[in-house]
Amino acid sequence: MGKSLTPVAKDGQRIERGIYARVSALTGHITALQVKLTPPGSKTAICESFQRLDEARSFRDSVLADLALDAYKERVLRAREEGRRKRALMATTVSDAIQAYETTVTPTKKSAATERYVLAKLRRHAIARKPLIGLRAEHIRELSRAMRAEGVKPVSVAKYISKLSAILTWAKSAYDYPVPNAVLDLPAEERRTAGRSRDRRLSPTEERYLRTQLQDAPNPAMLPMFDLALETGARLGELLSLTWSEVDLDGKVAWLRDTKNGHDRPLLLSNRAVAVLATLKAMPVRGLNGAVLRILKPTHSKYWQEAKRNAVASYRAELKAVGEVPDPKFLDDFRWHDLRHEAISRIAERGALASTQQMQMFSGHKDVRMLQRYTHIRTFTELARQLG
Repeated sequence: MGKSLTPVAKDGQRIERGIYARVSALTGHITALQVKLTPPGSKTAICESFQRLDEARSFRDSVLADLALDAYKERVLRAREEGRRKRALMATTVSDAIQAYETTVTPTKKSAATERYVLAKLRRHAIARKPLIGLRAEHIRELSRAMRAEGVKPVSVAKYISKLSAILTWAKSAYDYPVPNAVLDLPAEERRTAGRSRDRRLSPTEERYLRTQLQDAPNPAMLPMFDLALETGARLGELLSLTWSEVDLDGKVAWLRDTKNGHDRPLLLSNRAVAVLATLKAMPVRGLNGAVLRILKPTHSKYWQEAKRNAVASYRAELKAVGEVPDPKFLDDFRWHDLRHEAISRIAERGALASTQQMQMFSGHKDVRMLQRYTHIRTFTELARQLG
């Protein structure tokens, strides 16, 4: 085995780096020298046996040299691939990323139609022609200024920017590259508008004028739908998709299928809600496919906007006739979805549902923090003033 070989006491003892002795259990003599090496990142060892130490050393050194060369080649190839991918991404624009997002992510959402409108508007702006990995905070500010110049309200601008931020975050994983999210480089005060919770409440006067106009709407389902929204806190899409097969008037419950959060949930019906539904059921003309409400979303939107405009006009005319100054904020920026907020807040004010869990069952919110965004309780002073 050679004069430089160190005597060993047991089988498998290390002679030097990567070389181990095989010892006979009968004679105690070395029978072979084994080279055992495990390449980095591999679970399989390279094992070869030799009779001479110089042969074992030669084999070990050649294997280590090959492994070092392979690692170098791997680094070179990896660097070349990274360079190629970066050059490809340099040619990728924000518009390309928006299109890819719309193709892969948007179809999975319930709000796909609305989101396509938002994405189309983003693609029409100059920011869409910017390189994806070259996007900077100043480009986001330019988008904001351009949208405001078009008359887009600040809260809507913030929502467009929020959507762009979601696309940039998605692109980072989709392209497997550290795509910068320039939106996050903006100061918090420039991007927090979209996250602010709305606290718009419906005043008794606003409700009275709205009811008058909805009563005269071309579609007789508008006022019952308004009442159901205030009584149940259901979303617009949930009300429009509700069918009679899912309504149990005797049990005072209706089942909402495949809601915004992807789950079915019960809709608790008050006595007033049951009465409204009973009136709808008695109507001679029913909705299509058993729908509770005989109205489509575009038609509903048209009549809702008309009712608001007519309510404002009627309110101003009546106050002008008696020499009073109308409130400039009357029905200002009031949306249909605010009826959901109003319904949940009214339930909380009345204390009809004692626990947070019961409030979550009524509203359908899984997250208590989201529920808190809706339950803005009027002060006792306001309540006392309403009670007279």
